[in-house]
Amino acid sequence: MIRQFGIVLAIGLPGCGGIVNAGTAPSDFSSGNFSVNIVASSSCAVLADAGRNRNWTLGLVKTGSAVSVTMQGWPETAAVTSQTNLAGTATGSSLMLTGSIFDTVVGCSEPLCYRAEGTIAGTQSGNVITGTLNGVVAYELTTCTAADHKVTFTRR
Repeated sequence: MIRQFGIVLAIGLPGCGGIVNAGTAPSDFSSGNFSVNIVASSSCAVLADAGRNRNWTLGLVKTGSAVSVTMQGWPETAAVTSQTNLAGTATGSSLMLTGSIFDTVVGCSEPLCYRAEGTIAGTQSGNVITGTLNGVVAYELTTCTAADHKVTFTRR
């Protein structure tokens, strides 16, 4: 007697008809939490080391083309508080934010001793948005204005 055995193969397809790779990052900007790093322009050698390279966690929420930003936290152990008033727009993979980030840092003579202020223009590729801050990076009483401060957002 011969018995036939069958194998059932099930493939899940999304509603739009294509196969989705769960590990693929969006190519257009989308809301989420990001680790953010600002590195002062190379022309800002007068800034103290603590003012040249700073990090935060920001929440970015896109509603239509408008993007609002909230402070989620900061990994700097010397930071007492951080605040932001960044807001802007996103179109496709492009992100534009205007405003500032302030830090109060242990050991600084000024209450809000770190400031990054101006316009951030960036482009998303996968889970990373790279761009520049055109404006001011200041630490304690030293200010550096440049169009090429480096900004990196990495999706968390």
